[in-house]
Parts: sequence; C-alpha cells; structure tokens
Amino acid sequence: MNSLNNKNVLATGGAGFIGSHLVDRIIQENPKAIHVVDNFFLGEEENLNDAVALRPDLEIFRLDASDLAAMRDLVDEKQIGELVGAKHAFAMSSCTTALQLALHALELEPGTEALVADFTFPAASDNMIAR
Repeated sequence: MNSLNNKNVLATGGAGFIGSHLVDRIIQENPKAIHVVDNFFLGEEENLNDAVALRPDLEIFRLDASDLAAMRDLVDEKQIGELVGAKHAFAMSSCTTALQLALHALELEPGTEALVADFTFPAASDNMIAR
C-alpha cells in the first residue's frame, strides 16, 4: 500500500460507522490533510469527534458523493489526485457509491451491456438498472 504520509486524502462516507473508523486509520498514516465527504443520511458528525480531536484541521464537507461535478471540484481544489499521481483519485467507504461514480465517469449510454456477477450484493445490479 502507498504511504499516506504528507498526502491529501479524501474519504467519502467518512461520518458513518465504517467510514469514521477508516478516517481514524487514515490519521495514523500522518497525511498532510484529510477531507471527509458525507451527506449525513446515515452518518453522524459525532462519529468524527475522536478524529477531529486528533486532527483539528480535518475538513468535513456535507456533499453527496454521487454528485460527480461537486466531487470533481473538491478533488481539484484539494489536490487529492497527488496521492497516486493521477489527475483524479477517490477513496470510497461505500461500494455502492464507488459503483455510481464509476458509471458516471464511464458515461455509459442507456442500453449498454454490462456483466455483473450472478452472486453479489444487489447494489451492483441496482446501479446498472438505475442508469
């Protein structure tokens, strides 16, 4: 795994139960900056209290991670892509959100054929159907 030391890191769903623990783990890597995106549908700001206590510079954004334009702006503004040497880079704590963003990024047209595993979490096929 690449070291997160002195990198700009973005965690989506970071105020949820799993996401907040991911943020706690990211803090251990000593990144230059941590940016948390959550729409707070299930997440709670209180889940980040320990992280904020350790990293008062932690930035929390109330955004929907499936809003591609807003996420692109945030990634560009905070220079998140430098983590992996890419123009854009995202770290997802939700597979559903990752699938949604990937489908948006691919700009698939309606009717595009896609292969989905026959034994998987329903989010995989639900995302394809919703497109």
